[in-house]
Amino acid sequence: MDRTLSYFNFSMVPGYIPGGKYMVRVAVRTTGYHSPFGEACFVYAPGVLRQDGTQQPEVIAQRFNATVFPNPYAESFSLDLDSTSEGAVQVRVYDMIGKLLEERSFEASRIELAQFGEKYPSGVYNIVLTQGTNVKTLRVIKR
Repeated sequence: MDRTLSYFNFSMVPGYIPGGKYMVRVAVRTTGYHSPFGEACFVYAPGVLRQDGTQQPEVIAQRFNATVFPNPYAESFSLDLDSTSEGAVQVRVYDMIGKLLEERSFEASRIELAQFGEKYPSGVYNIVLTQGTNVKTLRVIKR
């Protein structure tokens, strides 16, 4: 295929087969003359998944959800965690200007026993829960 532009589409290839393997060599034309062709490389056309014998790692959807209760609260609040992971959970509580007020870590199965916010003044607080790569942000109000 001879093109004056620096790109091509597979649909321009005569006899194009989706998912096909194609050998590509490029020669650059400048001032009316072509340079020697470069080394060939193989490309796979889009349309069909390539079968190369490698297996992609299975991705398992992880459930990670949390709620805060009661909300609003008067004395203290608790967290309810629903997660498929048993990894440690980090809890950070921030005030509305971003100041870190509290930071604690728990086993996933024990977070529901913890109480938070007893000493906070009335206001709105952001809670950031982190477990591995999962992050959940909640907001709670103290009356």
